[in-house]
Amino acid sequence: MQLMEAMAAHLEALLAAPDSGPLSFAVVVPGWTEVPSWAALSSSSYLRRTLLVAKADHGYCDGAQHQRQDRFRDAPYDTAVFFLQNAEGARACLPRFQSGRLRFKWINN
Repeated sequence: MQLMEAMAAHLEALLAAPDSGPLSFAVVVPGWTEVPSWAALSSSSYLRRTLLVAKADHGYCDGAQHQRQDRFRDAPYDTAVFFLQNAEGARACLPRFQSGRLRFKWINN
């Protein structure tokens, strides 16, 4: 099983556990729609929302920024963000999407 498939299966098990309490995950993965992990995440019963960001619309701050002339680099591919929550997690925290930015609002704080 590939790493991303194992991660998707592990998250599904955590979210399904009856005594897990409120859980919310923002899963950032490459936008590779043809891989099995994409199918697993996008078909999850805990999926609340999916964002797909085109590679032209974002980039990365390089981890080796202190060794590079330009600390930023273009994204090599689209990026997906899957928001997974169990029922308790959805009651505790709602992701808000405004003006192209993502914000989380904690409901009970």
